[in-house]
Amino acid sequence: MANGFGTLYIGQSGLQSAQNALNTTANNLANVDTKGYVREQVIFADENYRKIKDVTTRTNMQQSGLGVSIGDVVHIRDIFLDKAFRQETGRASYYNTSCEVTDQIQDFLQELDGKEFKDSLEELWQAFQEYEKEPENTTNQNLVVEKTELFLNRCDSVYKDLQSYQENLNDQVADSVTKINEMAKDIYKYNLEIQKVESGKVETAMAIRDARDALIDDLSTYGKVEVEEDATGFAYIKFENIDLIGADRAYTIELRKDDTTGFYTPYWKHLSNIPADRYQDVFNLDAVISPEFNSDIGSVKALLLARGNEYGINDHLINEDIITQDDIDNDLLKRYKQEDLGKEKHPYSDLKRSAIMEVQAEISHLLRKIVVTVNDNMSPLKESGLQTITGTAEDGSTVTFTMANDGSFSYKNDTTGEEHKFTSNESLLGKVKQVKDASGNIVEEVDFYDKEFRKPASLLILDEENSSYGSDKTLPPRELFERYGCERYTKVTTDSGKVYYVYNGERADNPSTQYNLSRVKLNEDIKNQAALMPTYRKDGAVDRRLSENLANAWDIKDMTIGEDDTTPCNINGFFDKLVVRVGNRGSTYQKAGETLTNSSAALDKKRQETIGVSSDEELTKLIKYQSAYNASSRFITVISEMTELIVSGLK
Repeated sequence: MANGFGTLYIGQSGLQSAQNALNTTANNLANVDTKGYVREQVIFADENYRKIKDVTTRTNMQQSGLGVSIGDVVHIRDIFLDKAFRQETGRASYYNTSCEVTDQIQDFLQELDGKEFKDSLEELWQAFQEYEKEPENTTNQNLVVEKTELFLNRCDSVYKDLQSYQENLNDQVADSVTKINEMAKDIYKYNLEIQKVESGKVETAMAIRDARDALIDDLSTYGKVEVEEDATGFAYIKFENIDLIGADRAYTIELRKDDTTGFYTPYWKHLSNIPADRYQDVFNLDAVISPEFNSDIGSVKALLLARGNEYGINDHLINEDIITQDDIDNDLLKRYKQEDLGKEKHPYSDLKRSAIMEVQAEISHLLRKIVVTVNDNMSPLKESGLQTITGTAEDGSTVTFTMANDGSFSYKNDTTGEEHKFTSNESLLGKVKQVKDASGNIVEEVDFYDKEFRKPASLLILDEENSSYGSDKTLPPRELFERYGCERYTKVTTDSGKVYYVYNGERADNPSTQYNLSRVKLNEDIKNQAALMPTYRKDGAVDRRLSENLANAWDIKDMTIGEDDTTPCNINGFFDKLVVRVGNRGSTYQKAGETLTNSSAALDKKRQETIGVSSDEELTKLIKYQSAYNASSRFITVISEMTELIVSGLK
């Protein structure tokens, strides 16, 4: 009887195990399209079997027991495929984000294919072409004024659009950090729940594991992720090589806001000494971006690099100089660090890491090229041959200009005590040419239309002999583009009665003294009365050489984009080259992003072969387990009938 009823237990175990397997298979089928769901697989095991007799050459092994049970329900994953998938997904996210940024920059430059900026540049050139024909014609003069103002407005508009986009990227950085912190907290919470459920060694926390692993997959799109799971099911996570999920907590990423730009920099709160102003940044933005160093991973790094750390300008005042402590302490030159002391300054080495900053700098460079060329022709400079000029300014104060050995010069107002140091940037100066007449005699003349950029060896003053005049015939001639809050010249009358118009150079510590984007405007006098534009020579004749030189300025090929560009171009070609370069950069990002997206998709497909639910496979299992259930049911029925027969026969 005992053996007979024991057989019923065997049938019951088969029935129950088949039922549980059916439930598991049905759960897989129900979640066939659920994102992040990992299929479950039933593993059967023997239930309390006892060996009676060992197997021999003549007999099989004899054993007795209680049938079959569910040994485990396996949560199938491949940690190597997970690691490869998350890394490729992070890389694809980096390049796709970078591609989106360059596409947006292209839209700004082409202005949604309206090409207003390009048109304003060409129209300004055409205005100077018309001005060359009849410079004294008020219609042509007004055309130059109109197109100059339009060009300044278009430059300012594009630059502000890029600034707004930087602010948009900055907001995306803040949102991304918020999401990272939220995911970290949820992953830590799931870790604790998994430990709680699985601590009894009876149940596997399937649904919780699925939710946690899906979060880790999402986290990998934001930055470099490394995952290590211990025997209790707790997943430790490093984000950008620093612990994000530790044994006792989820660490928090904070944002440091720049006082000048408002740009955010993510940093690790637990590794930073905030009172001492020492921060451990999350992302190493100084690292070489390369797959070799796993430094091209995550959308947040792409956003930070594209946004840059400031608003880009063409910082010609510091190019190829030596970095000093003053530079590092100067708020306008924050890009330099303590370890840069004594090195050469190359702004492009910093700008080219940021697509937006670089384009901003190039637009500023283009504007500056036009501004300096036009101004230095309308109001020409020459070297005075003097290292010091002292005299009385128009306001009655005593002023002194002094040239230093390094080419810079300083200004001191002895009356007010005001002092400034000007950077001696390259200036457009005339060259003296020797020309032979028909008899072979050398005729020396100054041709200030034959220009070159070079650093002066003495103080710069107005070249009165080669100046042009407006309709009011006064000196100094007006520059077309003027700086906010800074006159082009300081009129100095020496004790001997000699009058010098000393050029007020540009200062690195005062943006209003610089001929840069958003720092220049159309000369108010010329704007109100175009006839005040320098047009006539000293003898009253129309200065056609000046108008010719302004018209031809667009054809001079002396502009390059960045330190890597070795092919000079003219002003119109410069903008075309800028658009092409942005497009090439975007194309590179796009191709890399597409390749990595396809690679991550292939890995995910391979991963789905392990973790994904196949409806055909699950339906096959459903039929198998249903048949096993029916067989166990039939087995119990047979044993029941046999037992009933035996009991009935004993009567």
